[in-house]
Amino acid sequence: VVLGVAAAALPVLGLGWYAVGGHDDYATKPDDGIPAYMAQSSLLGPAHGVLILQGSVEDGLTYTVRRGDGATLGEDEILALTPEDRQFTENLQALLASPTTTLTNRLSEQGIEYIVLRSPADGRIAASLDATPGLSQASAEDRSTRAWQVERSLDDAQLRGPGSALRTALLWLQAAGCGGCSMSLLNADTPDFDARLAAAGIRLLWHPTLSLDTGADVIALVDEILAGRRRLDALVVEGALLRGPQGSGRFQLWAGTGRPLAEWVQRLAGVARHVVAVGSCAAFGGMSATGANATDACGLQYDDERAGGLLGAGFVAGGGLPVVNVAGCPTHPDWVLDTLAALAAGEIARTSLDPLARPRHYADHLVHHGCKRNEYYEYKASAEKPGDLGCLMEHMGCKGTQAHADCNTRLWNGEGSCTRGGYACISCTEPGFQNPGHPFHRTPKIAGIPIGLPTDMPKAWFVALASLSKSATPRRVKHNATADHLVEPPVVRRTRLK
Repeated sequence: VVLGVAAAALPVLGLGWYAVGGHDDYATKPDDGIPAYMAQSSLLGPAHGVLILQGSVEDGLTYTVRRGDGATLGEDEILALTPEDRQFTENLQALLASPTTTLTNRLSEQGIEYIVLRSPADGRIAASLDATPGLSQASAEDRSTRAWQVERSLDDAQLRGPGSALRTALLWLQAAGCGGCSMSLLNADTPDFDARLAAAGIRLLWHPTLSLDTGADVIALVDEILAGRRRLDALVVEGALLRGPQGSGRFQLWAGTGRPLAEWVQRLAGVARHVVAVGSCAAFGGMSATGANATDACGLQYDDERAGGLLGAGFVAGGGLPVVNVAGCPTHPDWVLDTLAALAAGEIARTSLDPLARPRHYADHLVHHGCKRNEYYEYKASAEKPGDLGCLMEHMGCKGTQAHADCNTRLWNGEGSCTRGGYACISCTEPGFQNPGHPFHRTPKIAGIPIGLPTDMPKAWFVALASLSKSATPRRVKHNATADHLVEPPVVRRTRLK
């Protein structure tokens, strides 16, 4: 542990600096004011140092660096600063006086991951650090303490080396489909898509629409992976796999190779630590397998609801998991990014997947949860035509009470979903959704009772509940259900007891 207690000069702010002795509160109370997650991070090694600042423009700044178990000192470190400490002090002085990306990178090279300005944080110093390129604000335990994380720029050697911070190498292939899941992915709630992947420890080796490399460069990359010269942690496939004609797979050749894409996927899946199907096409066949399925399209490990697909029912990737099916048409960007981040962190086990190998973080929910039309559903006050405000289940084909997804609690583009846009849920995360046996916008019924009843609800109970609910429907709910706008607002009443 290195503890240099010295002052940093801020000539622009008019801050004088001075040196103080090593026997101060930092040595006796090293955790005071340091967020717990930073203290834990500092235990990981010398590259995870926490730079702790205290003082003000008027009185000067002192600093210490916390690494390992705490800020403990040997006598030789107390007596004098080492040359490295002096250089560190000079870099810090320059950073606070005239912040640049180069100076921030130097701080990172010296093993600083976080900066903490202890309470009471001087506003002028905090403002200077807020404006420093390469620093992003981090959370602190109280409002009077300020904190920042040092962003680390990685060169190519760091990216590709065995100690790479981007520990999960990901290859994305596009099979037979519309590319809608990639299009949806670009709507992820982040201003910097690459940075979000990097923050999760993911290095994108190649993506067919997001990467610049094409042709021979991509084939060379894949050859390196298959030869074992480059690791593949996650093989992501978007789109269905075409097995036709007659099992040859030649309906879809991978450009420049003359060989079926399905063959390349099989070979890459054999060396990948994880295999991920993005979208219902890659998971189950989806829209690409609709109708007569003349191309013999299938999913990676499912053929509609039947286990098998291209890789076979018994396939297990090198990491011990079957194909992870991030189903949806298209997928919500967070379903994809959260799944990839969890895989990179080693946080997905077989128990994290539902019976169709979909990640439970979204598949253990129903689209019905959080639907804005739930009041109408409770009273069975149903929409009768497009644009009506009422529940879409009884007449308009909605399967939100059966579909496994969190679309109405994890909104699309921060504010929308199919049902919020006035369109019925078609259960696009389920195998076989593309061939429902009825028009998507119409609910099939027998004797006036919808065939597709809510998940886990016995038919007799539903019929009894529906009859009771309809008889108790408030006039306001009944009138609004068949209108395209609110025609009768709730009655204003006192809500207190007296």
